[in-house]
Amino acid sequence: NDTLRALLEKLTSEFEGFRRIHRQMEQKLEAQKMDEALAILNTNLLPKLVEMNVTAKRLLDQEEKELTALSQHAAQTRSVSI
Repeated sequence: NDTLRALLEKLTSEFEGFRRIHRQMEQKLEAQKMDEALAILNTNLLPKLVEMNVTAKRLLDQEEKELTALSQHAAQTRSVSI
């Protein structure tokens, strides 16, 4: 399904962005720049996690709808063939 594919691509892209930001935060921690690391965490990393959570929920909701439709179709097919 195109919707599922698009949501999965969006989630993958968001995760790649998360990884880049996480690396930046790690670099600040390694350099013992705690204030800068916390700023990255609060202003960039946590919002990215929230964004990923929203996309993941949308993806799961869409999958649930498709599985429900598939199940209903299978039940109708079975009742017609009996």
